[in-house]
Amino acid sequence: MGASNYSVSGLNQPHWIQMLAANSQALASTPSSSGNSPSRSLEQLKANFMEKYPDYIFESSSIFGSRNSTYKVVEFPKKPAVAGETPHCTQRNAGRGAHLVGVQWQCGCALWTDFLHTSIKEITSEAGLPGAFSYYDCNTCPCFPQLAGIIKGYDKLLEEFPEAFTLSTRVERERQRKLVRQEEEARKQDVERQRLAAAEKAQQDVKKREEISAQYALEMAQAKEWASQKIKEEKAAAERLAAQAELAELFAPQSSQQHKHTPLMPSDTFRVPASPAATTVEYRAQDWMTKAQFRAMRQRAGFPLNADQHVCHIIADSNGGANHIDNYYVAAGSLNQSLGNRNDSYLAEAAGLEQTKKAVAVSRSNGYTGPGAEELIAMAKAARTGMAEGVAAKPMPSGGALYYDQVTPQQMATLPLYQREALESQRRAVQEQYESSNFTRKQRIQRGTW
Repeated sequence: MGASNYSVSGLNQPHWIQMLAANSQALASTPSSSGNSPSRSLEQLKANFMEKYPDYIFESSSIFGSRNSTYKVVEFPKKPAVAGETPHCTQRNAGRGAHLVGVQWQCGCALWTDFLHTSIKEITSEAGLPGAFSYYDCNTCPCFPQLAGIIKGYDKLLEEFPEAFTLSTRVERERQRKLVRQEEEARKQDVERQRLAAAEKAQQDVKKREEISAQYALEMAQAKEWASQKIKEEKAAAERLAAQAELAELFAPQSSQQHKHTPLMPSDTFRVPASPAATTVEYRAQDWMTKAQFRAMRQRAGFPLNADQHVCHIIADSNGGANHIDNYYVAAGSLNQSLGNRNDSYLAEAAGLEQTKKAVAVSRSNGYTGPGAEELIAMAKAARTGMAEGVAAKPMPSGGALYYDQVTPQQMATLPLYQREALESQRRAVQEQYESSNFTRKQRIQRGTW
């Protein structure tokens, strides 16, 4: 707020000075309602005024100055007009209408009058009195006729509230108000902090509940997956047990005499067709297909393909056929053709000498020209296959009548991979057997490998 010294010579001096003089005399001659001199309240107010406005110039003993007084002009920001608001004074002269809405400056005496009005308003408000000493109803400018009433009001208030006239008291009250406002602001901030903390806690609770729900959903999904997997495992185990039961029923040890007249034997499913030559690729393919069926059944039952081999019930048309004369059990890796030219020894060992004699006799009646029963047993024992105990001590030929030395390289190329691997394994096993001292020259000649 800028301020400069201005002379009032440019204003309406006669009217202005007359107003000053008249009001000065009125104030000087107005007794206090309490009997005190008006100067007491005036001096106190003047001291308060000078404390607030230290640059204000009082050049005369009169509180309003004299004819030659110089007044401080104070510039105020322009106050916008408010609809329905009535200005303090009706005078439109900018130099005299100190309280007109929109006036940007006022003279020193108007500043003093405004200070008096503000002070009396504060005191009456603090004292709980209505605006009895207000001078808003004045209709002259610049409200000097009301100063006498203001001073009288000050004298009355000074008598009842002496402490209210000191600026320090008002400053203390303002400080107290400021403290109250600060406490209120702190309380509001504390309430806001509590609200934010509660909102954050609620958000964290929601997030925690969501995490718990997600964890619960995950655990439920895992439990369902585990239960489903368990059901699948139990179902697979039941299927394996059923397949094992079927396999046990199909390949359980059975005597030929017991099942001689049984119309449908389980082992008939794997009956090998007769073949006089027993060396053609077509017949070998049929033989391998039968073995593949057996291997598939064992695999469904959960058994390894090359361990703990089962005793298989063999029926061969070339060795007696349906009369079951040559039925016996063999611990072979797969369904071998019974009493063929190349694997007779493996079957004879398991069948025993008596059964082998019967089988050889029947086979010779059908054109069999291979070794006799004793020679077959000797060859089987020399091979050390362990078939008599039902356990394969060494790798056994899994190709049945299909021997490695009966297949040409061209035929070998046309066979499936598992057949080629079986024949190669058979060749290695036979080679080991030949290199052992258990094979005699006669046996090797009979084997056709000398």
